[in-house]
Amino acid sequence: MTIDQLKELLQRYLTGKATDEELQIVERWFHRSEEKEYFLSEEKRQEVAARLLPRLRTIAHPEEGYSSLPAEHLSENKGRFFIFIRRWQRVAAVLLLLFGVSAIIYRYRITLLDRIDPVPQQTVIAGPYEIRSVILPDSSRAVLKSGSRITYPVRYRGGERRVSMEGVVFYNVSKDPSSVFTVHSTQMDIRVLGTSFVVSDSQRATSAVVQVISGRVGVAHEGADMGELKAGKELVYDRSTGRALRRNADSSQAIAWIHKTFSFEETPLESVFAAMESKFGVRCIIRKRNPAVVKLFTGMFSEDDTLKDILLALSLSTGIRYAAIDKTTIEIHYP
Repeated sequence: MTIDQLKELLQRYLTGKATDEELQIVERWFHRSEEKEYFLSEEKRQEVAARLLPRLRTIAHPEEGYSSLPAEHLSENKGRFFIFIRRWQRVAAVLLLLFGVSAIIYRYRITLLDRIDPVPQQTVIAGPYEIRSVILPDSSRAVLKSGSRITYPVRYRGGERRVSMEGVVFYNVSKDPSSVFTVHSTQMDIRVLGTSFVVSDSQRATSAVVQVISGRVGVAHEGADMGELKAGKELVYDRSTGRALRRNADSSQAIAWIHKTFSFEETPLESVFAAMESKFGVRCIIRKRNPAVVKLFTGMFSEDDTLKDILLALSLSTGIRYAAIDKTTIEIHYP
């Protein structure tokens, strides 16, 4: 029987709408409850009745005096009173159980809702060499470096805004004192109310890094509190030693990449040209004197950089030459 079914059963019992089978279920529960919590010896019952019956009688019929009642009436009323007490003990027990169930439901309502009606999750992945910006349901912003991913609910519920991630992600969190923003990565959990920071962590990484750009964040590893970080500070957690190092961070360098569109790091030029083809809708024809030659490129380009700007940067840094055959075809010559 679920919590909701139990609650409905108790409500039907109290309102007199329970079936015979449901009455037996509640009565059996009463019987067990009485054995454990409501058991009174016969002597104790008589003592309670003798003490409380006159007072209740006086309240109900103030014009009557209990001292003038015959002994046999007093005994009969004691019996009735005992039945009355037993009945209301049961009603009180049902009410207490009902209130308890309601309190449990309220306390764990978000957990129950997540099980009964889970919120769909959204996963965003930044492709190779791509820097991708995402607006979260609370208007917070996440910027993913190439190869990174985040998973978050399509809408937030309750007092927590949760994001799971892997890779390198910058967060600019909308301030909401009533709802904590939590980032869960491979090695760390970061809790904030409203701030901006960068998390770098993945399964393949030997260390995890949290860099705070503004505000402050709380950091934990496997439930162990690692303290707070203020703006301009970073924490580096070494997976092999289990040690955490705190130090000053270069905030401008930490977020230099978030305004870019492409990010390349020791990337073969052929892959750079493939990314350009996808971005600008062109075709690159590569001419090599030596097919075995592999040239690597490290750099970043923004949304405002044109195809000509990128080709010029590649030419200056790697020595390649390029020529436009037509509007959609570019010939690349390696040195």
